[in-house]
Formats: sequence, structure tokens, C-alpha cells
Amino acid sequence: MTAELFYMSSILSVTFCGITMKNYSLLNMSESSCLTVKKTVKALSNLTETLIFILLGVSTVNDTQEWNTSFIGLTILLCTVYRTVGVFILTAIANPLRLHKLTVKDQIVMSWGGLRGAVAFALVYMINSGSINNQPLFASATISVVFFTVFVQGCTMKPLLLALKIPIGVDEEASLSERLHVKFQDHLVAGMELISGSTGKPTQRLRYKAMDRQYIRPLLLGQAHSLDPKTVESIQLNGFAS
Repeated sequence: MTAELFYMSSILSVTFCGITMKNYSLLNMSESSCLTVKKTVKALSNLTETLIFILLGVSTVNDTQEWNTSFIGLTILLCTVYRTVGVFILTAIANPLRLHKLTVKDQIVMSWGGLRGAVAFALVYMINSGSINNQPLFASATISVVFFTVFVQGCTMKPLLLALKIPIGVDEEASLSERLHVKFQDHLVAGMELISGSTGKPTQRLRYKAMDRQYIRPLLLGQAHSLDPKTVESIQLNGFAS
């Protein structure tokens, strides 16, 4: 509601709120409660997505569509091209800051996997046809883009992964040794920066974690949690926790 009040994206605000609160909210819940919330949200997500695509199909058949082959074809082409350009540019910016670099294969998959659906369809139908004369054309173009991304890109995703020799269905979780190695590396680099008198990202990250451990966690959780939640998760996944 606050985002809507300032004419900002409520979807992005909810997304970043979830990213920020994950490390705090889950520690206030039992394991069974976390599982219940996760399954409930997943079921609601599938339900709303199904309703949106039902509405998409009904609107495609019942509503009056305005077709312009050049406009719709150019829309699909530009959506595909600009997503590819955006992915490669943003990856070039982000890769120097990442521990695990995104490869060219990863970028190709991210570029081709730009599925569009509920959000694009809902936004185009929020346009007032009384004030925007070309709203039917915009709706037709959006529906065409959704169908192209869902059916063409979605159906060709598996062959693309096989062609690039990318494992399918492999969920890689960082092991306990990898997380501990990253923490050790952060402390080592931060110590070297302290000796040299410079301040970089490892030092800033450690300062934030210290502030989080001393102030934010006691405020939100009621007690100080000394262990990082990702480290605890790795310990549990590796079978060290009872």
C-alpha cells in the first residue's frame, strides 16, 4: 500500500520485502509452520496463475482483437532482443561483484527464458480504452507476446538446455565447507584492508553483519542469533544437526 501511495511498483516492493525478511521471519517460526506457509503460498500462487491464464484465454476468444502484423511482430522481436541485451549488460556489471560468475551459457538461458504472463496481461488491461484509442492493439500485442514466450520459448527451453549441455533438474546448494570458506575469505580480505588502510566490500559486509547481529536481530527476533541462517541451513542439509 505504501508503494501504491507513492506510485511505485507494489510487486517489486513485496519481492524485496520478502528477500529482506527471509532471514528474520523464518527464525521466528517452527519447521512445521515454515513448511505449511511454503505449501500454502505455493498453492495460492498456482491458483492465481491458473485464473490469470483462464482469463487470458477467455479474453482472447471473446474480446474484439485489433491485429497489426508489423506492430506485433516488431514487439515480439524487440522484447526478445532487448531482454538479451539487458541480460548481457547487467551480467557484465554484476559478474565482477559475484563469487560464482555467470557463464555465457547461463546468460543465453536467462535471455531466452523471459516468460511473460500474469503481470503483463494485467497491466495492459488496466489501460483505459476510453483515453487510449489503441488499447485493443496493445492488448493483442501483449497476448501475442505471452503466447510466444509461453509456447515457443517455454517449449524450446529443454532442447536449448540439452544443446548447451546444461544439467536439468540439478539443485545445487552451497556446502558447509563452501560457506565457511567464503566467510574465512571475507575476514582475511577485511583484515588485509584494515592493515592497508583501505575499505572495500568485504569490510562493509562484515560491518553490516556485525550491526545485524548486535541490533537488528535482537530487535526483530527477541534474542541475538550468533550463527548465520545460511550456515545453519548448510549444517542441517549436511546432516550435522539432529
